[in-house]
Formats: sequence, structure tokens, C-alpha cells
Amino acid sequence: MDAEEFRKHAKMAIDYIIDYNENIRNRQVLPSVEPGYLHKLIPSTAPAAPEDWSVIIPDIERFIQPGLTHWNSPNFNGFFPAGNSYPSIFGEILSAGLGCVGFNWMLSPACTELEVIVLDWLAKLMGLPEHFLAEAPGPGGGIIQGSGSEGILVALLTAKEKTVRQIKPLHPNIDEGTVKAKLVAYFSDQSNSAVEKACLLGSVRIRPIKSNPNGTLKACQLKNAIVEDRENGLIPCFNWEIPLGRRFRALKLWITLRMFGESNLRNFIRKQVSMAKRFESKIQADSRFELCAPVCLGLVCFRIVGEEFLTRELLSVVLDSRELFLNGATLHGKYFLRYAICSRDMDLSDVDKGWTIISNATEAVFSRHANKSQQVIADMTNANVNALKAGISR
Repeated sequence: MDAEEFRKHAKMAIDYIIDYNENIRNRQVLPSVEPGYLHKLIPSTAPAAPEDWSVIIPDIERFIQPGLTHWNSPNFNGFFPAGNSYPSIFGEILSAGLGCVGFNWMLSPACTELEVIVLDWLAKLMGLPEHFLAEAPGPGGGIIQGSGSEGILVALLTAKEKTVRQIKPLHPNIDEGTVKAKLVAYFSDQSNSAVEKACLLGSVRIRPIKSNPNGTLKACQLKNAIVEDRENGLIPCFNWEIPLGRRFRALKLWITLRMFGESNLRNFIRKQVSMAKRFESKIQADSRFELCAPVCLGLVCFRIVGEEFLTRELLSVVLDSRELFLNGATLHGKYFLRYAICSRDMDLSDVDKGWTIISNATEAVFSRHANKSQQVIADMTNANVNALKAGISR
């Protein structure tokens, strides 16, 4: 593919992305394929001769789209937002097109320095203390990690190394291995499993702290655990990153922050929060449901009042419809559903549609069990009548 072919085919790819996003509401949010479906559609070997882009891109629709869960659909309300926007797509294209590999500053000064700058921007937008900034005196500054799990592991390894360096001068006769064996990390029992995985990979013992009924953690609970562990001879503790090569990921953040601006980002967050509050009001107005935790930003946690199996069945019915995506979780042994505001294009009408799907699915669950109860009563009645007849005939 030469430059002119790339220019022509890039427009075709951009048009495809735009059409996909503009019509994503019309797509079933969950795929209906079976595991291994793609092996039946795509050859087992690569083509011997080159194929034209005009032949390849229709196969995206034919083969790939049927197996996608549409994370950016307004009907995707599970897990968390995928963080997709047109400005970030610009950044992705430019990052791939420029093809930088930032081993160090010399190999790509802009790649290194832009990341430092835009993460200071982000820290300021979030209102973090000044000592988190690279521009401030001290060891502050941030870096873009490949994933949340990777970020947690890097933070743990950093805390581990920092603690060892603090302890060794105070106790020079203790070898490094002994110090590391005493390190302990603290986290809420509601933390993502990535925290526990990081501790396992980092060889640090874990101390989950029991959260309150609403899922939050109080400072006094953490303090008590730290005091107890210190009395038992343990050392509380919780490399910039693991990979050496780096993509020019800061471009995505730089372009997104510039094209949105602080005011539009703030308005976007407020819009997401208002939609979550809309869904919360529907839960509160329906006696069949209860909230399981205070609504936080764009996340609403709820369940059907009563036995756990009803909420589990509700999730099953909703997912089977392929019209809406939710996911379940457990808080202190109580199963509930998570309704998250994820899509950037979501509006109040999508909240209302999602609520209708959930409400109708709940009615179906209740109806199913009402019919079962009626059948059990009928069977018991028939059994009693037959027993009575048998007694009379005797």
C-alpha cells in the first residue's frame, strides 16, 4: 500500500467508524455467537496473495461485528466506560502513524516530555495535591500505564522498594529478604481482584480491611490494622513501569484534553451523574427493588428485594434478551446488579429504555415463580383430595 492508497483507504476506514458509532443503538449490545464461531468463517492460513482493502473492510462487518460486545453502546451498562471519543481516536491514529518507541528521552524527547506535561494537567484537573506534580519540587509526576492492573502492580512494587530503602539504614543487620518477608499491603475487601493479584506477583502479604455495609472504608479501621501488624513485627507498605518500550500514548490524552477543554469535561461528568440519579429515582420509586450502596458518580448498585436467586435470574433474563448489558457483584454476601453509565452518547431516553427492559424482565421473573407456586399449590391440593378419596373409599 503506497501513500495515495493509504489516504484513500483511511477515509474508508474513518467513514466505517463514524457509521458504526452513529448507528450503534441499532446493534444488539451482546453477540449471539458460540465459542469458536470465527474459526468456521476465517481460513486457517494467511492468504498467499495480497488482498485489497476494499475486500477486507466488508469482512469486518461480516466476520468481526457479529462477535463484538459493543462497549460504547448506550445499552452497555456493565463494568465501566471504555473511554472512547473522536479526539482519542485522533490520538490513536497519530500515535500509530508516528510509530515512536520511547525507550528513553533521547529516542523520543517529545514522547517522554508530553506525557509528563499532560499528566500534570490531569492531576490539576483532579485537584491532586501539588506534591503529585512533576513540575513541583520533589519526586512527583505520573506515567500512563497499559492498564489499571499494571498500574496497581507498579504502585505496589514502588511502595515495596521505598519501604525497604527506609528500613535498611535503620536496621543494617537485617538482610533485605527478611525485610521484604515482613511487608504487608492493605486494601478494602471490596477492592478489585487486581489488587490481590498484584500482591501475589509482588510477593507481599495481604491484609484486606472489612468495609462498612455501604462498601466504604473508614480511616480508623485501617489505622487499627496497621497498629496490630506493627505489634506483630510486620512492616506496612502499600521503576515507574514494567515495560521498557513505550508507545506515544500521551498524544491521546493531550488531544482529548485540548479538544474537550476543562469545562466540557466537567459538563460531561455532570451529565453522567445526572443519568445515574435518574436511574436511582426509578429504583427508589419501585418497591420491588432496593439500593445496595450510595450512588457514586455514574454507578447504581441495586437488587430485587427478597431472595438472592431472584436478582440472579433477573440478570440472566436481561442478558438473554441481548438488549441491555449489566453485570453482577457481591457486597458482604449480598448479590446485586451494577448499572453503570458508560457510553458518551447515552441520554435520558436510554436510561428510560434500560429501566423498561429491567422492569419487564423483573415482571417475567416474578410471573415465572408465581406460576410455579400456583402449580405447587395445585399439586398439593390434588394430592390431598386424592388422599381424602382414598380414605373415604376404605
